[in-house]
Amino acid sequence: MDKTSLNDVVKTALTEIERDESQKHEKIVDEGLLGYLAIGEALGTIRDGHLHVGVFKEYVWDRFEIPYHSAVRKIHAARVALNLQTAGLPTPSNEAQAYELQDLEPEAQIKTWKKVLKMAEKSEVRITTDLIRKVQEKKSPRTVKVQDESHTVTVPQTASFAASSGERPQGPVETAAQAVGKAASEPVSQSASNGEKPQRPVETAIGKALANLQIALGALENVEVAEAEPLDTMLTEITGLVAHVRPGHRYGASLQYVFVLSKGRPRVFNPIRNIENWYAGHRKRVSSRLPDGTMTFKQEHVIPTHRMKSAIWHYNTGLNHTSTDPEARKHPASMGERLAEDLIVSWSRDGDVVLDPMNGSGTTAKMALLNNRRYLGFEIHQPYHDLAVNRLRKATNKYLAVA
Repeated sequence: MDKTSLNDVVKTALTEIERDESQKHEKIVDEGLLGYLAIGEALGTIRDGHLHVGVFKEYVWDRFEIPYHSAVRKIHAARVALNLQTAGLPTPSNEAQAYELQDLEPEAQIKTWKKVLKMAEKSEVRITTDLIRKVQEKKSPRTVKVQDESHTVTVPQTASFAASSGERPQGPVETAAQAVGKAASEPVSQSASNGEKPQRPVETAIGKALANLQIALGALENVEVAEAEPLDTMLTEITGLVAHVRPGHRYGASLQYVFVLSKGRPRVFNPIRNIENWYAGHRKRVSSRLPDGTMTFKQEHVIPTHRMKSAIWHYNTGLNHTSTDPEARKHPASMGERLAEDLIVSWSRDGDVVLDPMNGSGTTAKMALLNNRRYLGFEIHQPYHDLAVNRLRKATNKYLAVA
């Protein structure tokens, strides 16, 4: 918890003056046009001046749908930028860069930022969070190391262009994936000399896979890395008969959650538009209500033939619905192929790498292949691995036949 929230004053109502002041700053956050410095200052003024009703953590979510930790991050970044601006220096170009300096004292922030500006000018490179870290830590940001008791993994941040064999250079995701595979295949000691309970192979392998996946996401070249935040929460409704059968005095559990997480703003979003519009071809003018209650109207447009599907996706399950492969039934909980396909298509492009660190029966890899994506999958259970390989062989033949 942020220390500034410990002394948060809880108000049940605002005076007229406080309400007017609060609305002025809320408008800045709502419009989002003045940059991160103005938005962070507005949030900081609302919080520190107690210009809100209730707890600030709940207020920022209810009012702006901003998670509390994101609001605090914006406030800290704005204060760093204001400190640099007061010193006569150009401010960082985005919130992520300013936040990198927030742990330093004000004088140290100015000193470090001057070094960053000087290094960027001298080397003729653009300023990134990685460059700021390099100045602070005085070491190259080109590699990242993850070390535990058994191994060390080094992941290059940029693709290696020294391919002597003539093969194409490997990107950071593929390099990290190879490191994960090597780590997961290492033997795990079944005895612990220090008296602690030894880790099962599945715990060790999955832990290493997730750690290296995080490194791979953070090592993508020229991507500003922010904290992983919830991008969306969706529901899938299973319409198969089995989903509704449940013993006891409860309704059948036909809904499942799908949590979509993103490290910073998603690079890709391809919305699925498969819902037919009843009023296709008609003209419509969209209206929206501003925080002060007034209405604003956009220019008329023609209603298209199809619209984007909602965050509730419907799928049939059961025989020949979950998967078209009969052998997939050997896995007790295989993912539905349509669900995997819709997720892959929505947040990736042709040729992108789709990674499943717990591959299971290979549904993710299969649908990635059939949708012209590359895939990487990890599975430590040999029968499931063999099942996935057989399914991918069939999918590859189908893919080649279509191509």
